[in-house]
Amino acid sequence: MMNTHANSRQGPCGMWQHAACERRAAGARRERSRGEVTAGGLAREMLVPAATHTNRSQNQTDRREGASNVAHRHHAPSSVSAPSTHIVARSTTPSVDSNCSSGVPLRAGCPCGLVDALSMAPHLPVAPTRLIVLQHGLYGSASNLLVLKQNLEQLGGDSVVVHSATSNEGSRTRDGVEAGGRRLAEEVLLVRRKYPSLESLALVGNSLGGLYVRYASTLLLDPSGDTIAGGLRPETLLTFCSPHLGVRTFTYLPLPAPHKSWIGWPSWWVAGTTGDDLLLRTPLLETMSCPQSSHYRALGAFQRRRAYANLKGDFMVPFGTAAFETAAASAATWTFGFRDSHLAHNFARAPGVRFVDESVLSGSRDGIAVVKEDSPAGLDVRLSQVLAETREGRMAASINALGWSKVGVIFRSAGRLSPMAHNRLPALRRDGWRRGIDALEQVHQGRPVMLHAAQYLLGLESEEALLEALPGQSGLREPPPAMI
Repeated sequence: MMNTHANSRQGPCGMWQHAACERRAAGARRERSRGEVTAGGLAREMLVPAATHTNRSQNQTDRREGASNVAHRHHAPSSVSAPSTHIVARSTTPSVDSNCSSGVPLRAGCPCGLVDALSMAPHLPVAPTRLIVLQHGLYGSASNLLVLKQNLEQLGGDSVVVHSATSNEGSRTRDGVEAGGRRLAEEVLLVRRKYPSLESLALVGNSLGGLYVRYASTLLLDPSGDTIAGGLRPETLLTFCSPHLGVRTFTYLPLPAPHKSWIGWPSWWVAGTTGDDLLLRTPLLETMSCPQSSHYRALGAFQRRRAYANLKGDFMVPFGTAAFETAAASAATWTFGFRDSHLAHNFARAPGVRFVDESVLSGSRDGIAVVKEDSPAGLDVRLSQVLAETREGRMAASINALGWSKVGVIFRSAGRLSPMAHNRLPALRRDGWRRGIDALEQVHQGRPVMLHAAQYLLGLESEEALLEALPGQSGLREPPPAMI
């Protein structure tokens, strides 16, 4: 004998169903047909017994007869041998009621036979809280730092927005550091408005892009000095092979003094006003390094600062300017890029070094050779500036005083006669037919370095993370003796 209940009936799947829940489901189907289905209706319709959907004429009859007739209509459980599942729709919004219309909590198992919509809903995206902006270098494009972007998106997931800047692509990098920095700042604010849930900002610059992000940070800094870009926490500023001290004395080969006066003409032909900035023919870079400037204040607002640089073989931006290491700032004398290979071991012995890989230093393999942590020097910067004999030395003393993390990288194939490490470190990616140049420069060798940089930006870096990113590392070691 079949039991009869005032508000329920046994459906074709053999499960007791509430008439009120069926009316609610029928209403959701009507709303969906009109294109007005709510998130709750979609979620409750996600998983429904297939037999219920196949008998649409019966459902329509039920709706016409009303709830009283539905409560007394029975279906034989033996009509369906096994319940099957039919996916009706997906919910993209987490606003699903926790109770069914009969008052029974869905999570406790609704007796109407509908599967708990909350537990079966698809993965809902997390509101992003971190913005990381990637800025390319001279004549570059947004795709240049694609490898880093892919690592960040894979490790950070939905909580991270990774934006590759487009406002300075191509020849627009010729009009100076100030103009490029202003365009970048405007672009960052546009991205910021799209994501109101953001909490922190990290700026990443490759080569000339490192100077762009430094200038842009000045324009983005809020009046309070504690937040940036409209209330975001200034988390990290990171550069790859950036000419922080310019290239006036940091050319790859030494230039005789009589020839330095005319170098401005070819530099303007190559890089326009940007070339004048890099050769210190304008006071911009010195102003950006002055402790009393707004640029310096913005740079110091970031919680962390890191510079990646090639310890040798970088024709474009030698180690001395990329890591702002000069005679006044360290024990080694960094000037012309041609001499960098002789000074790599000296850098490994400098104060503050926390990681050294002897196999990389000796040229046995590629990778990160040295990680150096400089703590903030405070007021000591004034004494360092007095002792510095050159303009570059005073700039380096000021920048170093803020406290930086410096990473020295070595590629075996980048030597004196083949100084092609500049684009190799960021694993630079080009567009179109220029992709063939990537193969010639062997830029794929920089992929492990970009993984390491992504871990640092996301706060995942540790000794274990460093070893995982660079297979073959054996941990922290004592610096090797100086090379004789």
